[in-house]
Amino acid sequence: MPAPLHGTHCVTDLEAQGWLERVGARVLHHPEKEGSSRAWATLICTPAASGRRSKIILTFGCSLVAATQAAEARWHEVWEELSDVH
Repeated sequence: MPAPLHGTHCVTDLEAQGWLERVGARVLHHPEKEGSSRAWATLICTPAASGRRSKIILTFGCSLVAATQAAEARWHEVWEELSDVH
């Protein structure tokens, strides 16, 4: 599992890009929506684990960092759910 970002506070675009690359995320930027909560989107397909299907994580944010923080938080929720199954 890729390393988490440094909390859910202030991170840089470079750190966000690095984490997104490690999880194989797709990033979409909508310049016409700049400043809105849907200006940036991330799409991640988690690996399948223990006979369970992979999950799709789709998040939005007003910046790359905000969308990445939402994705990273959901990524950890998914892995916690999977560990609860065991």
